[in-house]
Amino acid sequence: MKGFAYYQALFLEYLFARTTEEGSRQIVFAAIHGLGSKEEEWKMKGVYVENDGVSEPSDWVISTEGHWAQEKLWVSIPLDCGQSFRC
Repeated sequence: MKGFAYYQALFLEYLFARTTEEGSRQIVFAAIHGLGSKEEEWKMKGVYVENDGVSEPSDWVISTEGHWAQEKLWVSIPLDCGQSFRC
């Protein structure tokens, strides 16, 4: 990569890239946050986790088009048995 594309890639990496530690913290937060009481556990079901906290999903995600894209994605993910996730 040369010129503008190189600097553009560096800038995007600076904005969006995470270290392994930062990424693992996100996964652990999403997996164990809310454990302890049934009420707290229920509040964490299906939430959008971003930057070590719960965030509101974007308008596109909760729109009809976003719902359609989610359904299409989940149906297209194959399982070990060769079937889709939602059989």
